[in-house]
Amino acid sequence: MRIYPLALVGLFLLMAGCASGTHRLTAATYAGHTNPVFITKATLPSESFEPIADLELSKGWYGSTDNTQQALADRARELGADAVLSMKSWHAPSAWSWASPYASGKAVRLRGDPKQILNGVGGDWR
Repeated sequence: MRIYPLALVGLFLLMAGCASGTHRLTAATYAGHTNPVFITKATLPSESFEPIADLELSKGWYGSTDNTQQALADRARELGADAVLSMKSWHAPSAWSWASPYASGKAVRLRGDPKQILNGVGGDWR
């Protein structure tokens, strides 16, 4: 039976990790880092940051949007971003879930001191 092994592999692939989408907004590349990334629903004046990429992530199974927000921070960190702006989170159907958590946002590199730029902006460091 050839279908059984293929079906099993397909099932494992569907259940694995977060699905992701990254749309790069610049040709510039930055080294990844281990610093916390600021996640916010707010946006900032365009002169205060350089956009790196639009991100969208899905857990692919039931769960909290908190997991996808952490995944946004992890992906942004890999791209060398300091913050994710305009973060949105929601639940939607996916392959094996009626309410899989999703999140999206814009990964950016801040131009200047993050404490000054982000002063008074609501959000979380992750």
